[in-house]
Amino acid sequence: MKAKMIILSVLMSSSAFAAVQGKVSMKIDSSSAQIIVKNISVKEGDRVALYEETCQGPKIELCRKTKVGTGVVSRVISQDASEIKVDGNVKLKEGLLIEKE
Repeated sequence: MKAKMIILSVLMSSSAFAAVQGKVSMKIDSSSAQIIVKNISVKEGDRVALYEETCQGPKIELCRKTKVGTGVVSRVISQDASEIKVDGNVKLKEGLLIEKE
């Protein structure tokens, strides 16, 4: 029974990341960053959500993501890269996860 619960927990936590579409690759300044997106197209004005991933556990690592803010695509650099401006007091840092809203 314990093994079934562990397997179920792992499967549920991994499905939570199915919508992740990119990451912050470079912080430009306190309110803008460059993002790398995967398998989606974004255009100027698209809204994005920013998430921080935290993982813990000695044997089986369980990860959670927490929404830390939102932003808007301000410039499309290439098919895979764009620039965003964040709303409010989001603490930008490299590695934040991106989801298109």
